[in-house]
Amino acid sequence: MNITLEEIKKVNRSFGGRLLSDSSIDLALSRCKTIKSEYRQAALLIRVIIVDHPFSDANKRTSLYVLGKFFPIKDQEKVANAIIRIAKESIVDIDKIVEVIKNANR
Repeated sequence: MNITLEEIKKVNRSFGGRLLSDSSIDLALSRCKTIKSEYRQAALLIRVIIVDHPFSDANKRTSLYVLGKFFPIKDQEKVANAIIRIAKESIVDIDKIVEVIKNANR
């Protein structure tokens, strides 16, 4: 994992958002250190950013950026649609988020 809380906050600010609460992101970053799979790490952070909605705006755009920190995004539109799907369907299961991300980034 190669991303910090400060970087996530900075990226979100660049998209016009502002931090409402960083506790869930901080906890997710701590948990990521114990998870070996980069897909599961990314899914955990995406889940926290999309479902917990820690920013006033640009949560999905921030999630797309975070995902790109874990592995190259092959088709940005497909991956962006996957993130929108996670948000619309309120997908909270990490395994399901991993599946959605992998399918979108083939």
